[in-house]
Amino acid sequence: GYLALDQDERVTASGVYAQTAWHWRDDVEILVGLRYDSVHFDTEVHYDTTGEGSSGTRTMDALSPSTGLVWRPLQQ
Repeated sequence: GYLALDQDERVTASGVYAQTAWHWRDDVEILVGLRYDSVHFDTEVHYDTTGEGSSGTRTMDALSPSTGLVWRPLQQ
């Protein structure tokens, strides 16, 4: 067949996560965390006979919080 589309695509992703814990009481621990993710898309079209492709970039990112509660019954 014939060449209809020639393009380069690059995707890069990164993320970072932090979490901490507080011992509220001897039997209760509170957890708090935060995560940030970023994904970057880069497309470079060299040849396109379809008329639908185009070069460009797009970045998607998100911040995600988390919480938790841990209860450990005390020994009697």
